[in-house]
Amino acid sequence: MRSYSIRRPRHEIHPEEVLLDSMANRNPFGPARLESPLNKLYIAVSFGGMILFFVGMLGIVLYNQSTKQEYFSRQASENSLRSVLLQAPRGIITDRYGEVLADNKAVYDIVLVSEELPKEKDARGQEAKLFAATMGTNSDEIARQIEQATRTNGIVALRAINTDQALVFRAREAEFPGMKLIGKYERVYPYGEALSHVVGYVGSRASDGQATGKTITENSMTGKTGIEAQYDEALRGKTGELLYQINAQQNVVADQQTQYSEQGDTVQLTIDAALQKKIYDTLLPLTKKYGGGAVGIALDPANGSVLALASVPGFDSEAMSAGLTQKQYDALIQSNQKPFFNRAITGLYSPGSTIKPFIALAALDENIIDPEQKVDASLGYISVPNPYDPSRPFIYRDWKPQGFVNMKEAIGNSSDVYFYTIGGGYGSIKGLGVERITAYLKKFFWGEKTGIDLGGENQGFLPTAQWKEQNRNDIWRVGDTYNYSIGQGYVLTTPINLALTHAAIANGGTVWKPYLVSLITDPLTRLTVRKTNPQALGTFAASSGAFDIVRQGMRLTVTNGSARSMADLPFAVAGKTGSVQTSASLVNTNALFIAFMPYENPKISLLILVESGGGGSATAVPAAREILAWYSQNRLLPNGQ
Repeated sequence: MRSYSIRRPRHEIHPEEVLLDSMANRNPFGPARLESPLNKLYIAVSFGGMILFFVGMLGIVLYNQSTKQEYFSRQASENSLRSVLLQAPRGIITDRYGEVLADNKAVYDIVLVSEELPKEKDARGQEAKLFAATMGTNSDEIARQIEQATRTNGIVALRAINTDQALVFRAREAEFPGMKLIGKYERVYPYGEALSHVVGYVGSRASDGQATGKTITENSMTGKTGIEAQYDEALRGKTGELLYQINAQQNVVADQQTQYSEQGDTVQLTIDAALQKKIYDTLLPLTKKYGGGAVGIALDPANGSVLALASVPGFDSEAMSAGLTQKQYDALIQSNQKPFFNRAITGLYSPGSTIKPFIALAALDENIIDPEQKVDASLGYISVPNPYDPSRPFIYRDWKPQGFVNMKEAIGNSSDVYFYTIGGGYGSIKGLGVERITAYLKKFFWGEKTGIDLGGENQGFLPTAQWKEQNRNDIWRVGDTYNYSIGQGYVLTTPINLALTHAAIANGGTVWKPYLVSLITDPLTRLTVRKTNPQALGTFAASSGAFDIVRQGMRLTVTNGSARSMADLPFAVAGKTGSVQTSASLVNTNALFIAFMPYENPKISLLILVESGGGGSATAVPAAREILAWYSQNRLLPNGQ
């Protein structure tokens, strides 16, 4: 198909133009309305206005960016998420029977939040007065805390308020901007001072809440001493977190709990809480009577588990956790009885006659003497010639004349003359000498840390001739060996080490590492997180029958010797007394007694030490008898646990 086009001359008038001209003539506005040109002034004004508008907008943007950046940044941050950390309850600590030793109780703190406090100082002062009047506290102190809170987050205005006070504050909380009611947990220690050195106490720690983005601290606790400190990671639990959004007017616009807190693990100890309390209650009157301290340690000789670890006096763990006044703290620190000093693992003492069973074992192993050979102790002393003045021999006394004694009798009656003889040599008997005594004691881990799972353990000391020459600028003399052989002189031990080594005699030669924590479990699932397996530090391979002889000698201590008051207990007891002179005055003597029971199959090894308590038989033995009688009745007899 063809297409056609019509070409018209340029001067030809189109029909539509005729129509438009006709309409224009009839329009009241005239032809200028349709075809008249725009006014140049109108164009200039319009264009200039547009330029001024854009220049003004640019100026406003530049002004806000340069001079009000901090203001808008603050507004943006204020209209943001805030975080409240939710304290996790610490794990429970129990004894071997599930008896609770450390628990939690819910309390409330009122915490100051820096970002939400009034910006004007006068307004903060008015808030302090209103708060003090409402809660019954000191307005000046609250004002001081509020001012401090403007610089440091997490300041606690009121600590551990009761439920009634918490309800009063909650009802009027809107009147106190910058103050938040926070629930938390405080520790409860049902056994008080009796277990203070074992369980320990907690105190405040620097919280993550003071970091960027955390507006309120949970004032959480950390272990300071004892099991609370040693197993703090397991006990601490997992902190929860509550997020909430506020606007620039500090109004909460939304909140959402993002993470629940999780309670710490349950820690079960080997401790027998009732036995621990019995030991503490028995020893406390003796410390008041003699003015010093005391120690009571009970071990299971079969595996090293600690049944009791009492250092007397103790302290109030709850008061320490809550916080003492400076006056209260100073009184405890300055006390002559040193209640914060854990004597059981940190104290250093001369072992006295409790060393004699080990000297006997060494003498038997080295064939120094036949166990049935009698030594003349009838004079009650030995006399050693003085090479510098023959008219003045050196005299080493026994505590009484004892006649002729063999090894078992010497142990049972604690004959000093006998142990002078086999330790340092006398007459025809050569003796062990200082080096062999130290070597044999080391085999039983004397002078070593036991590795008990408790902080602050000290280390004993075993002397040598070289040590004395280097540190005392004097030679080692035979008199030093005599003193060493009866547990006096330079030798020192901790009570836990002494108890541990004597438990090895009770069980036939195995030195077990002492331990306090037997099991750690998850509080929700009850699944085992950690279980402690007994660990042998070593076994002393003495000559055939050596342990039987020494044990028989310790049994004689009860049947014929200084601990005869124990002979009527329902189970046979063996033991060794000790009286350790601590100064030139015979009055200052530490009383010691170590025993195990039942004799045939020991279930408990007990150490009792009373500072300045006089003779072991007069002070330590009666205390031990009371404790072992309780243990027999409540733990070993059929009607006990």
